[in-house]
Amino acid sequence: MGYLAIVLGTVSVVLISCFWKAFMHLTWRPYVITQAYRKQGVRGPAYRFWSGSLEEIRSIRRAAAELILDTHSHDITTRVLPHFAKWIAEYGETFLFWIGPQPLLCISEQEMIKQVLASKHGSYARTDPSPAAMALVGKGLTNIDGSEWARHRRVVNPAFAMDKLKLFTRTMAECTRSMLEAWQDDADAAADHAKEVEVAREFQELTANVISHTAFGSSYSEGKEVFVAQKELQILVIESFLNVNIPGFRYVPTRRNLRIWNLERRIRNKFMGIIRDRLGRNDDDDHLGCGNDLLGLMLEAATRKQDEQKMCMDEIIDECKTFFIAGHETTSHLLIWAMFLLSTNLQWQEKLREEVLRECGMEIPNADTLANLKLVTMVLLEALRIYSPVALLRRKAAKDVTLGNINIKKNTLLMMPIAVTHRNKEVWGDDANEFNPLRFENGILKAAAHPSAFLSFSIGPRACIGQNFAMLEAKTVIAMILQRFSFSLSHKYKHAPIDSATMLQPQSQRVERRRAARVPAVEVASVQRRPFPTVVATALRERRRPSPPPPLSFSPLLLLLLPIPPPPPLCSVARGQPPYPPPSARPSLSPFLAIGHRSTFLTIGRALPLPSEDEELPARAALRLSVFLVDKRWVALCPAHGALVGHESRVSVLHARVAYELDNDADLGHSHWHGGPTSRTKFSTWWHTLSSFLKAKSLLHLLPFLRRKLPPRHWHLIAVKAR
Repeated sequence: MGYLAIVLGTVSVVLISCFWKAFMHLTWRPYVITQAYRKQGVRGPAYRFWSGSLEEIRSIRRAAAELILDTHSHDITTRVLPHFAKWIAEYGETFLFWIGPQPLLCISEQEMIKQVLASKHGSYARTDPSPAAMALVGKGLTNIDGSEWARHRRVVNPAFAMDKLKLFTRTMAECTRSMLEAWQDDADAAADHAKEVEVAREFQELTANVISHTAFGSSYSEGKEVFVAQKELQILVIESFLNVNIPGFRYVPTRRNLRIWNLERRIRNKFMGIIRDRLGRNDDDDHLGCGNDLLGLMLEAATRKQDEQKMCMDEIIDECKTFFIAGHETTSHLLIWAMFLLSTNLQWQEKLREEVLRECGMEIPNADTLANLKLVTMVLLEALRIYSPVALLRRKAAKDVTLGNINIKKNTLLMMPIAVTHRNKEVWGDDANEFNPLRFENGILKAAAHPSAFLSFSIGPRACIGQNFAMLEAKTVIAMILQRFSFSLSHKYKHAPIDSATMLQPQSQRVERRRAARVPAVEVASVQRRPFPTVVATALRERRRPSPPPPLSFSPLLLLLLPIPPPPPLCSVARGQPPYPPPSARPSLSPFLAIGHRSTFLTIGRALPLPSEDEELPARAALRLSVFLVDKRWVALCPAHGALVGHESRVSVLHARVAYELDNDADLGHSHWHGGPTSRTKFSTWWHTLSSFLKAKSLLHLLPFLRRKLPPRHWHLIAVKAR
């Protein structure tokens, strides 16, 4: 009996102790913390036993899920972060709320955010990931801190050096070309030349294919199982954010936990297979090493002996998880919303198309031409500002700290709502909720009132390591789409983005693709799920004036895709025939080649008899080789009746940068030049130089050369004929 009393007494003490700790943790501690912040002027929603603010968050989010937004305001906070929008309106930019018994402090003031992410980043750590998040990315760069994070960062940094990223542009372009060709083939196969396509899925597969090739030396088809498993894990991560975290519950074999374990095992096995394949190729070619891509660098680190940067296999797999999902999610998100913004701002779409064709023509973009796409860069940055990939940044106070004039206790979670701060009119101006890429005209640092206001890639030492990769890939894809298609927003589209835990996403994206017609009629087919952008893209064919394209459907993006015709034959210089007979003769049109007065464009077209100074060359006279109408100043270069003559006027022509090569055997001789106010010797030298420029496709210095060597009255039109 005495032993029983001792056992019962011990159990009672343990139970009372546990009850007391639970009471202190679930009741007294939240009360004390609330009062401490209230004394500092920080308020927030009331704490409720066990759930904290979760019930109110769920209620607000359920109401917001029915909200359809205006496509032109771009203020998505009331839908994506509705509880933050509501509480900021009630309590101010800094407030306290609760996820269960865990306190969270929302901070929206720009200087405080800078301290957390940059100037005093050592006092703040990453938040502890949920079990689902650990299964999703493991202990990768996004989930580790301190010396462990620094070691991983040193290993992977070389893979994201800009000189190495430039080598990937061809791979990015090839993957994009394959996608665009598939779009065209599907449209051609359809009876009505129209087909609905879910563009969000297309972009996700495209970017997954790119990261598979560039970082892991595989392809999307090989990594598709990882892609599908990670998408399912993302859903479980979202659910975990709105549940109270019970210590040890992750190890209970519930149905949800069993599913997480199974998905994690599948992802691990797939990456192990990719790693074994790489190591097998390395054994066959010892002189090649492990490769210089991301996977190769990590495997190289794993083979080092007694090296502080050595990585174990579990660490490599976790980094593979991290970069596989982050490497394609960020770019696909950026592409989706950039297409949406361009579809609702057709004047910017035309500006970007003009820039792309000026710098790239119809050729596949490379690193050098992409670097010249300033307007494209500005639009992508504005898309990142308005629809930031991550709506929230999270940190945890690693110790008791003072932030601004607020004393923060250790382990307090700090939430920084990017979707809110990017719409702060005091920082971004009165047009903060509007699409205005010109704010980035002078760079990111001068785009807002605060130099650290742009947070889409975060700031400080833990800024996104792959931001240059994402921007380079996005510019490649956008440029190639603009070369081939135009798009506008469908009238059936409903603007309702959602926060998918890792990225801000539309709920569904579909595209209609249709075969090119002479006068394209674009109508959007029905879409099953309307809450998100739908775009219809029209391939750039003949247009008489630079008018906006017909309505499109974009989910981001219902695109009606119309293919561009194949390139024409190469051209060579004609001999012995002046291109401009006397005006009275009015003969049939003869071919010509003109060089842009204010650009490095070439136009291949058909010339009418020489117009007067005030007359415009009719656009109908141009052979439609390219993609859009412009009104620019052009200089005609021509030999006429043995004399060198010049003409300068405003002309409207369809033009493109030399999209079609003049190959080495093109007839570019100068034996037919003679007479005129300039000696043959001098002109032959100039013409030989011009021929060299054309052969080398190096036109950047062509016009300055002509300006120096020939006065305006001696500028020429060079006659050409199709082979």
